[in-house]
Amino acid sequence: PAFLADLRKVSGVQTVTDASSYLSSPSFFSNGFWLKAQKESDQKGSDYIITDENFLQVNGVKLVAGRNFRAADSAKVLINETFAKDLGLTAQKAIGTYVYDNQNRVEEIVGVMKDFNYSTLHKGLDNFLLWKRGIKSEYWPFLIASTNTADYKSLLARIGAVWNKDINGVPFTFHFLDQEVQKQYESDITLSRIINSFTGMAILISCLGLFGLAAFSAEQRSKEIGIRKVLGASVPGIAQLLSKDFLKLVGIAFIIATPLAWWTMNKWLEAFAYRITISWWIFGLAGLSSLCIALLTVSFQAIRAAVANPVRSLRSE
Repeated sequence: PAFLADLRKVSGVQTVTDASSYLSSPSFFSNGFWLKAQKESDQKGSDYIITDENFLQVNGVKLVAGRNFRAADSAKVLINETFAKDLGLTAQKAIGTYVYDNQNRVEEIVGVMKDFNYSTLHKGLDNFLLWKRGIKSEYWPFLIASTNTADYKSLLARIGAVWNKDINGVPFTFHFLDQEVQKQYESDITLSRIINSFTGMAILISCLGLFGLAAFSAEQRSKEIGIRKVLGASVPGIAQLLSKDFLKLVGIAFIIATPLAWWTMNKWLEAFAYRITISWWIFGLAGLSSLCIALLTVSFQAIRAAVANPVRSLRSE
């Protein structure tokens, strides 16, 4: 309590709340709730945070109906729009309604929050509830502060000084909320980096293979190229002759890879509640890029063979 009071006086700190958890946390309290006219078997599950009247302001949460907590409130709750719908209530009708839980507690709904994602985007909107702590001596392990400064180094030094004064001997630890949110997607970011690395390696190996095959093909067909040049074939025509077989192989590979890539990407996107649709032009762009890379790789050897002196290749005949 002393630290909470002193923290509110620190320059650069706007609002502070204490809570049983924080938004984007990997774990919340959870319980089943039902209305007076319903049975316990009709209960609707909801995640919830026990907190005080400052939580909405600190986190920028908006109300669509009702009011925020008051300091003197006890056994009051705020629910989100999704939870109100799940209980069969409109936002306006929910105000003043009492909900029951399986621990013989009764709470009055005093406000309805605008829906927001309180957890990872791997899951969609779900039932969520804020519970006003009722016992003045009851404090929760997380203090959440909103600030109005960009000089976090100086701010944290001031907060640390207050911490050491009020809670001496306990290490001062802190986290930034945006970093906590980022942790939810570290596995996806790591997967992206791995895929990008292996994609780059695959392209490099493929280009080396194409380059070697083009050189081998040009060497094998050197006499044919020489005869064609003697008979009047142009350099672009010969380069096209040598390149088209390789481009056919790239086209076949594209046809095989496209459905596999589409299936894999859809499976990955199913892990997110909010996801894009895979448009056809993404595969078209990938195919065009593959053809361009293959053409650039093969064209060097093709042009080199096409401009070579035909006398050298036909000398042994």
